[in-house]
Amino acid sequence: MTNIIKCRFLDKDSEPRGREYSYKTEIPVEVGQIVDVPAPRQSDTDNELKTKSVIVSQINVPEEEIATFADKVKTVVGIHTEDEKEN
Repeated sequence: MTNIIKCRFLDKDSEPRGREYSYKTEIPVEVGQIVDVPAPRQSDTDNELKTKSVIVSQINVPEEEIATFADKVKTVVGIHTEDEKEN
């Protein structure tokens, strides 16, 4: 089952900053957990998947909250582990 969550990006000190962004996930997650999400492409020829780490700030977000932009919502890549470096 797909769950909609909200996350915040982490600054250089690993503190959550800025606004919340919505993501879909089939992986069970909890508030406060760090997950990896697709990073924006740097160019049209960049085919390598790059990720960014974000912290989960809300789970079980109602689908109505993303209805107007649901087709643009990206999916969580996985749970972040300490040995992974951001690409």
